[in-house]
Amino acid sequence: MRRALQVAFVVTTVLAFSLLAFAVSEHLLPSAGLRSLAAFYLSAAPDPQNPYTAATPAVVAAVLWDYRGVDTFYETVVLYLALVAGVLSLGAPKLGKAAGGRPGLSPIVKAAVRVVAPVVVSAGLAMGLHGSENPGGGFHGGATIAVAPLAVIAAFSTTFLLGKRVSAEALLLLMSAGLVGIGATALSAFVAGLLVGANSYVFQNLPKPSAPVDFPGKVGWATIDSLLLFDIFELLTVASGFTLALVELVPPAERGGEAR
Repeated sequence: MRRALQVAFVVTTVLAFSLLAFAVSEHLLPSAGLRSLAAFYLSAAPDPQNPYTAATPAVVAAVLWDYRGVDTFYETVVLYLALVAGVLSLGAPKLGKAAGGRPGLSPIVKAAVRVVAPVVVSAGLAMGLHGSENPGGGFHGGATIAVAPLAVIAAFSTTFLLGKRVSAEALLLLMSAGLVGIGATALSAFVAGLLVGANSYVFQNLPKPSAPVDFPGKVGWATIDSLLLFDIFELLTVASGFTLALVELVPPAERGGEAR
């Protein structure tokens, strides 16, 4: 009897919330038309004639690092602080003999990881470096690169990875360098404006009607702008940060594997 009442309560609750969601769905669903801000982003970002252009077809990248770059910067800071807090809480892993001396996964898996890991890193680099012009970006590329050390840990162990001089200290240094690079890029146009006596803004990418300072833009076949630099530093921060988290969460003493 008690079980029947529990089932009836769950069913009644689900039905009640379903009816409530259906009743208010008209007010929760987004409108069919574009909001004025979205229409501005979609029209201005890829249009080189627009005074507020980001000069890129990758509208998402333009929104993240040009039009609302301050938000993205603080999101990256939150990721950095969370990882640093985790490192301080858990302590840096020590390189030592793995418990049990297990050899890790089979030689076939290890051979596959040796082939696939460089391909994953290459794909992540391509995704990050082309994020200012194509779908992708620094966060996506960095997260993709972090899959390679994850596969190495699964196939060989954390001991193997630490034996390749991939230490928590080095990863934290790389992550810090990426965050400092984002901050320096964000301030570069503003500082340049102060030096030449021109109006400029933090996170400025291209010239604006009231701020003529900008990055070089097209240099030969390459596009040198703040979006590219932000993606590079974001890739460095995310890839090293996620790898640091993996190293911390899978200590050598709990995983078997080779030490060479």
